[in-house]
Amino acid sequence: MRQNFKIFDSDTHLGPNVETLEPYFDANMRKRMPEWESFKVPFRVGWSGEILQPPYRHRYQFKQRSGWRQKLRVLGEAGPRQEVKRHHPKFMGSRFPSPGVSDGNFEARIRDMDEEGVDVQLMLPPVPPPSDDVEIEVGFISAGHRFTNDFCSKYPHRLKSLLVVSNKAVDLSVQEIKTWARAPWVAGIYPHLDEGFPIDHPDLEPIWAAANEAGLCVAHHSFTEGFPGYRDLWDNPFLGRSASHPWAAMRASAAFFGAGIMERYPNIRYCILESGFGWHLVYVDSLVPGRVPAFEEIERDVKTAWLGVQKEIAWRKAYKEMRAKYTVLLPAPPERASAPQPSQTKVGSVSLEEGKP
Repeated sequence: MRQNFKIFDSDTHLGPNVETLEPYFDANMRKRMPEWESFKVPFRVGWSGEILQPPYRHRYQFKQRSGWRQKLRVLGEAGPRQEVKRHHPKFMGSRFPSPGVSDGNFEARIRDMDEEGVDVQLMLPPVPPPSDDVEIEVGFISAGHRFTNDFCSKYPHRLKSLLVVSNKAVDLSVQEIKTWARAPWVAGIYPHLDEGFPIDHPDLEPIWAAANEAGLCVAHHSFTEGFPGYRDLWDNPFLGRSASHPWAAMRASAAFFGAGIMERYPNIRYCILESGFGWHLVYVDSLVPGRVPAFEEIERDVKTAWLGVQKEIAWRKAYKEMRAKYTVLLPAPPERASAPQPSQTKVGSVSLEEGKP
């Protein structure tokens, strides 16, 4: 809580490493772990860019994530450089997060939140590593939910997350929603879709039906590990960060609304993460004309509010001038926390009784 405001951080991340997630694998997944040894890669750089020290923990990399380009072009240059040293973007905080807060150390995460003045965090859930193996997809989703349940269980009203659903495993996704929807940490679902698989695809209807029944939100979030529209970013990551995320959110919103999903499932809510949202109201109005009222419809209320504010300013000015010259018996004008709202304001609601100092 800061200055009487409750702070809800709606876009943080949870990313357990292999060593943390292993106890949550079912028997079939644990049986397959020896064949995955060659796919383990050391986790050398933390999620915020901090350089980690050995002994390293590990992550699985079964295949290259779609969306990466091998060569990167610097803006203003004709083509990609032969050698470009990759580096993590500059970290903007005053200090790095405490070790393990995205892995398994929930107590350290709560301490960091207290230091920052954050009441609640929504953590993007752990997602399966890229793979063509459906069994791996299913196993990581289920294990991730069991891990998240334990991670949030001591502070379920401060630590929130989403349920991962997948186009590769629709039936399992529905079952996972039914299993975990009532858990206090569950705030919605996160569609983890293959590249090129549209969010309005009819195969996903059972997932929307299950989310609707549970009253859950559907969250859109795109990642820098495979920028949306990466083939059209002219090989430049700056364009990816500045332009691709809002575009992906626009595409997802248009498909989700345009396909009538929210009409068929009225209990579903939809949210945009990672991409800002100041553009969203105007964008929705371009999709559904009339959703945002035309100025002519609210012009009278706007003028009324403006007149009310001007009268209050005049009253305050007159009061100060009279106070400087006379003994004023009238009470001081009440302080307002903010300007009057159109729905609360009437022309002449502030009266100045002229001739009666």
